[in-house]
Amino acid sequence: MKKFLALTLALLMALSLVACGSQPAADDNQDADSTPVDTSNYVKTDYNPTKPMTKGINGEDPASLADFSFTDEELQQLKDGNFKVAIAYHQLGDQCNVVKCEAAKATFEELGIEVLTVTEAQMNDNTQYDQLETIAAMNPDALLVMPYNPDVCSPVLKKMADAGTKIVFMESIATDFTPGENCVALVSSDGYANGYYAATMLAEKIGYKGVVGALTYDGFHLVCNQRDQGFRDGIANFPEITLAESPFTKEANTGSNADSLLAQYPDLAGVYVSWEAPAEYVMASAKAAGREDLQIVTIDLGDTSARSIATGGMITCSATSRSWDQGTCEAYCAAYALLGKELPSTFVCPVALPVDAHNLLEGYCASYGLDQTPEWLTGKPSYICHSLPAYECRIVCSETPERIPLDPFGVSVLLPNRDSEYKVRW
Repeated sequence: MKKFLALTLALLMALSLVACGSQPAADDNQDADSTPVDTSNYVKTDYNPTKPMTKGINGEDPASLADFSFTDEELQQLKDGNFKVAIAYHQLGDQCNVVKCEAAKATFEELGIEVLTVTEAQMNDNTQYDQLETIAAMNPDALLVMPYNPDVCSPVLKKMADAGTKIVFMESIATDFTPGENCVALVSSDGYANGYYAATMLAEKIGYKGVVGALTYDGFHLVCNQRDQGFRDGIANFPEITLAESPFTKEANTGSNADSLLAQYPDLAGVYVSWEAPAEYVMASAKAAGREDLQIVTIDLGDTSARSIATGGMITCSATSRSWDQGTCEAYCAAYALLGKELPSTFVCPVALPVDAHNLLEGYCASYGLDQTPEWLTGKPSYICHSLPAYECRIVCSETPERIPLDPFGVSVLLPNRDSEYKVRW
């Protein structure tokens, strides 16, 4: 009986967390006109997209991880080739980049390809240029590179390409490079779709009306530009939402952007931020202004966003990349080039991943290639149940997952075996 009461209480708490994390309070961010918006014809978020929205820079249809394969002979050829690669990032302070890098390194190791070096430029174009010059002197067979300034790094990359290095671009591309011509490919997240789904999720959270701020990146970085445009296009579907855009170039300045938006629009309903790190400055500004009810959506499901979504914080949803799959694809593109094998496409793009409270655990694991959610996110080890819909909880018995439906208007649970110990996860 005690176990049953404890379970019932846990289920009630879990249901409350789901409700709080995904539904704004009835009077939050509402103006004097509280008339509900007719949303019957509005675009709704597809939480299980199967096709990317983003196209390559020349309109190419994207390939995905499932489109790559190697024969036994090709795998042996890679191992016998004594190939060497380098990896150059514009920054590795971003959790998604770290996971992509680890996935690429792990894939190269499996293929028998040596990684000579991994560099990060800390978002400094001159630093990246110097690092690429150093890499060029190593004469790698292939290079994965995420360019920070497409103009500054172009000359040294051209020199490497002319010397025979196979270049795979990540997320953005250097000036005067064309995938399939003087470089191998561009591998990116589904940037446009991530921005578009960020818009539809945020619109749902704020009741499809009000003023929405957008902190967009005011510079050239292809995937950021794509996601920002996706957000603009997505939010344009909702006529009762007013968009107030506030561009930025430096993460550390985004707090000032948020301060200005909150001062100009005291009833600001929500904010979109182009990636997670600057969203933390927005949260700090909102907290200082007494606006902890502010709904924030960002791109990339880092730990900050995951914790906020799990606990009903200001970041209530996130559209994210499938970072492990993306890093694997980057390494596969390099391997195809080293084999002289034709790619399925010169643009590779795993499909977007919209995440809010109802699919947080599944989404976090899909993003980072995990089979088990980390204990800090769940409070205990927990196995993943794919395609978990809203208002369902997990009952785990002997490590075998079963799904128990919950009535969103009350708790009604039939336990298959009252003598077993069950653990609840929302």
